[in-house]
Amino acid sequence: MADTIIEVKNLSKSFDIPHEQTNTIKGNFVNPFKRRGVKEVFNAISDVSFDIKKGEVLGVLGRNGGGKSTLLKILAGIYTPTQGEVIVHGRVVPFLELGVGFNPELTGRENVFLNGTILGMTREYLEENFDSIVEFAEVGEFIDLQVKNYSSGMLVRLAFSIAVKADADVYLLDEILGVGDIAFQRKSLKLFNDLKKQGKTIVYVSHNVSSIENFCDKAILLEKSKLVAFGKASEVTSVYQKLMSPKDNLDNLSDAFEGNAHRWGNGKVIIDKFRITEDKQDKNSFNSQDKITFEINYTVKEAVDNVAFGLSIYHENKDERVFGTHNYDPTNHVDLKPGNGTVKMTLEAKYFLSTDYLVTVAVFDMDSATPLDYHDKLYRFSVYNDSHDEGFVTLPVNWH
Repeated sequence: MADTIIEVKNLSKSFDIPHEQTNTIKGNFVNPFKRRGVKEVFNAISDVSFDIKKGEVLGVLGRNGGGKSTLLKILAGIYTPTQGEVIVHGRVVPFLELGVGFNPELTGRENVFLNGTILGMTREYLEENFDSIVEFAEVGEFIDLQVKNYSSGMLVRLAFSIAVKADADVYLLDEILGVGDIAFQRKSLKLFNDLKKQGKTIVYVSHNVSSIENFCDKAILLEKSKLVAFGKASEVTSVYQKLMSPKDNLDNLSDAFEGNAHRWGNGKVIIDKFRITEDKQDKNSFNSQDKITFEINYTVKEAVDNVAFGLSIYHENKDERVFGTHNYDPTNHVDLKPGNGTVKMTLEAKYFLSTDYLVTVAVFDMDSATPLDYHDKLYRFSVYNDSHDEGFVTLPVNWH
């Protein structure tokens, strides 16, 4: 298709892992009949297919060792596929192992020109952009120091600043938005949001569910080298959160949860009913003067110590989280014994802009971070507010 910039077709990548190798004369003499050079095949990527449209931001989720970094290295041309193919219609700049190409004996200034040239930039272009590279990296006073004397943070920031100056059609990010301190991370996120607005294509690997939901249009989930989910970012993060629940939680799902992609947990505590009310009456549409009460009715099947109830509200159209809260208090644990109970929380509708909202509600065992019953975006309400504010919420403002 004309607007497809990356095509991944039946992609597989495997590595040979040698075992029981004998590399010395003594070893060969002592063990003359030992099998040598026996290889085990490790499948890092197995038969993965998907397309990325021009201007899309694709998130890549998965456990450690699931194939995320291998996929990015294939997209970058660092690895060649064992089977299948990758077709990229445009220039790619990878933000993978930043600083690997630096010469430690050269100064920061010299490495700017060396690394920039490797990334395809001309000397004239680097000279023109040198000051902005150094300023963005925040290494101005150290730029003529050998980079072997740089801290790891300084090194990565400089490498990042060089790479981001390379004009590309596709940017590959491997947990890169976690580089540097909070201020640098914010600056980096703004920069990539600007690239997104310019219609650049970005592939972003991260374990941070919120950043995937907020930054990405679509996402893929890799599990044990295979593609197990591909679609809207919020839908894929839901599958990922369920997948990352502790194994005993997945093996002992309550019968009530079977076959429900939006509900999971170990069933020790069950959310029997979730109500959205106003003046004790069930309601799903609110005006700005209303108070919205969220009511969780639950049953404790088995005693659980240190329990917390949580609730998140999502903007249905933009599919982004507006607000999240929980009642966990590390100094005052909530312990539940078998029986029934109710938890309520009230918010004022006047703080919500006019739109439709989705609600996630959950109860957790905080000692093991295990979801006991997790309802993912199963509930909906709407608000009508005559405010002309923009964004996700409207807040009290006094103009003077």
